[in-house]
Amino acid sequence: MFRIRRLIREERATAILEFTLVAIVFFMITMGIMEYARMILAYDVVANATRDGVRYAAVRGAQSAHIASASDIKTYVASHSMGHLSVSNVTVTWTPNNSTGSTVQVQSQYNFQSIVPLLPQDVVTLSSTAKMVITY
Repeated sequence: MFRIRRLIREERATAILEFTLVAIVFFMITMGIMEYARMILAYDVVANATRDGVRYAAVRGAQSAHIASASDIKTYVASHSMGHLSVSNVTVTWTPNNSTGSTVQVQSQYNFQSIVPLLPQDVVTLSSTAKMVITY
């Protein structure tokens, strides 16, 4: 009788230990997947804002009725980035100038930081570059 009770207690202790080990691994994998999804979302936002900014610049060249300066384009990109980018993270260059037929390039960078304390806390730099020919 005592032997059966002791076996049941040992089985319960073993089950609790097994569950603990499996749960730790499961939650680490789940948190890693969630952080990776956050990083992909941040990159998607940065890339779309950069692409929108180069489009904004391409249709507002020197012959346009509404000429855009570099600061206008930077502000436009930062405002379309859902708070990920600031004006200082955006670079605008024209080759050779902002007249029709020239090329405009917009480059953005965002430093992604993980918020899960158990994962590596390295900063990952997400960058996007878009080029377009000025049409107006």
